[in-house]
Amino acid sequence: MGCISMGVCVLIVVLALPLCFGLLQNQLINGHDATSNLMMALCMDKYAGDGQFLIRWASELNFGYGYPMFNFYPPAYFVLTFFVSKIIHDVTLTMNLIAVFFWILSGVGMYYWSKEFWGWRGALLSAVAYMYAPYHIQDIYVRSAFSEFSAFAFFPLILLSFYKINQRAHRGYVLLGVFSVFALGCGHLMMLILFMPVAIFYLLFLYFEKKDFQGLGLSFLVLGAGLMTSAFFWLPVFWEKQFLNTVFLIPSHVDFHHYFVSWQQLLHLPWGNTADFDGISFQIGLVYLVLALVPLVFLRKKNLHYFFFLGVAAVAVFLLLPLSSFFWGSSSPLKFVQFPWRFLTIVSFAVSFLAGSLMLMFKGKSANFVLPIVLVLIICTSIKFFRPVHYLNVDQVAVKNDLSSIFYLGEGRTTPKWVLVPPLKPPLHKFEFVHGNGEIEGDRVISSIEHIAQIHAQVQSLVCFHSFYFPGWRVFVDGKETQIYPNNPYGVILFPVLPGEHSVRVVFGSTPVRSIAGVASWAGLIPLGMAIWLI
Repeated sequence: MGCISMGVCVLIVVLALPLCFGLLQNQLINGHDATSNLMMALCMDKYAGDGQFLIRWASELNFGYGYPMFNFYPPAYFVLTFFVSKIIHDVTLTMNLIAVFFWILSGVGMYYWSKEFWGWRGALLSAVAYMYAPYHIQDIYVRSAFSEFSAFAFFPLILLSFYKINQRAHRGYVLLGVFSVFALGCGHLMMLILFMPVAIFYLLFLYFEKKDFQGLGLSFLVLGAGLMTSAFFWLPVFWEKQFLNTVFLIPSHVDFHHYFVSWQQLLHLPWGNTADFDGISFQIGLVYLVLALVPLVFLRKKNLHYFFFLGVAAVAVFLLLPLSSFFWGSSSPLKFVQFPWRFLTIVSFAVSFLAGSLMLMFKGKSANFVLPIVLVLIICTSIKFFRPVHYLNVDQVAVKNDLSSIFYLGEGRTTPKWVLVPPLKPPLHKFEFVHGNGEIEGDRVISSIEHIAQIHAQVQSLVCFHSFYFPGWRVFVDGKETQIYPNNPYGVILFPVLPGEHSVRVVFGSTPVRSIAGVASWAGLIPLGMAIWLI
């Protein structure tokens, strides 16, 4: 079986290549989030090691007024881009190649998990169906949602680790589970929110199937360790979102009613025009539905996993439809997800897994005859989705060296709440007298998040440091912390100085909740150690 699995993995890589051709170059696909993702990658590349161990503040964006970008946007994909780009020396190519890696990993992960239930033929079918799922393809080729796209790879790995732990597997699956939950938590928070109910109910399902309390306990230790180790990112997100200003949000982006999917959109298969809304097709795929549902009718012996994930798919489809508007209106986690059509990730995952059960209907030569036909059918019906429409030619070096010219309040998702009037141009100087008068000398940039200056105030004055205020900014005058006044139309940092000569230091650092989150992440090693010890 080991030789068969290795051969199947090689075949998965080969079958993934047609999907990846559009990514094997140093041009950026012109998708919805293409430029913002490139900018985040360039910011990570520029600010890593520049005064921030965990990068939270992009100081040069918005004409130099800054942006708490990585305090809210998941950092994992761009941290990986940073390290790999040091070898490849091209950020765009690195982003694309990492997407190729995650695409293949999603197929391999689905194969190894599905093989536990459908055999190697059914697992291969599930793996190819997962890689070629319409929404999976469009997540990269239409949306350019690199972080969300990477989440597809971790769904099967998490469930594989849970299943194996409940089979009394070795410690490697404990480490795989913790790492996969950690990676999902740091990789895309909304996908973590969507997938956690699936993971938790799956653990309960395994318990009621096997009545193994030790396996259940170990699995929850693994889940807890993964969530805790990623708390450095998601805990500040939930707490500090209260400091964001929704004034700049595009109104439709805060109203989930605009993003439900109709039955027709889920089922139809237009060959020429694949787009339902903003370039995205919301179809599950008629072929996928047939493959998933045929075993329900014809299989004599039903697998309990089949029924569980049929239920998962049904619930996810329900949450895509306008029928579920009541739940969206009354659930804070769902509101955080924003777009009901994001549940297509869960639908694609569940339906692809179910598709593999088709091979249980065939044995021997008939199975060998049916499998390639179904694989070709899946590939042919999805081929229209993996042709990028346009590419962007971006001078990465020029953009990286001129981040201060980029105005990125954008849709306003992470604009500090104190910013009421956006800036129109860069400031002439970083420090400036607002009230009073005097001289400012020796303005020095220590790092992207630390500035010092010598200020001579002739009278009691109010000085502006031209950066948006956000929790973590602190001002020290002659070594003593002084109060910041952020409640001004521009949301910039204002602080008082008394008459005389003063040494001023302005620095962005941690907050109590970020410190607690950091401790929680290190504490996540405790349940990990317990899980390893108990095996």
